[in-house]
Amino acid sequence: MFKPLENSITPVNRAVFLKFIENDAPFYSKLELYDNDDLVSDCSFKPQERSQIKENLSSFESLMNALKELNNEINSVHLGKFIELIESYNENPQNRPFT
Repeated sequence: MFKPLENSITPVNRAVFLKFIENDAPFYSKLELYDNDDLVSDCSFKPQERSQIKENLSSFESLMNALKELNNEINSVHLGKFIELIESYNENPQNRPFT
């Protein structure tokens, strides 16, 4: 049903990453947050939102900017909380981003 895209992994820090999963059908796709290979949370996206996410998977900063821009457009409580959760992992001093 869902399949990961090539280059669909975006590191948040050394132990945490985001994985974009795209559905084969024209339905929802999702972005999953992992900590040490354990799924922490995920957020689903409509087909019309998918390209905005896919275009910004190359770096954490561009992906976060795209998520925030998308949240400004759709004003989703779930997406807002998902963004806050991602940022909390990025700001955690025990898990420094890649250098």
